[in-house]
Amino acid sequence: MGVVNFGDMLRDNLKSIVYEVKLEPDNYGGCICKVWSEYETEGDVMYKDEDIEAGKDRALEMYKGIEAYLLANPQAYA
Repeated sequence: MGVVNFGDMLRDNLKSIVYEVKLEPDNYGGCICKVWSEYETEGDVMYKDEDIEAGKDRALEMYKGIEAYLLANPQAYA
């Protein structure tokens, strides 16, 4: 997995991005990750669906990195 630079996501046309993440256990020993995000734009900027999907993909990379770390380091959350 590559390095994700989240500073790139906050471009000139965004004031902020807020993520709310909820992890729920599933019946198979894993979890379900539910993510809600809110983007505050500068001015009248509108995003296309492709832009939003690209942002979701980058956020998913971050959560996969967190998952990998926690699986390798269970003492970090125990």
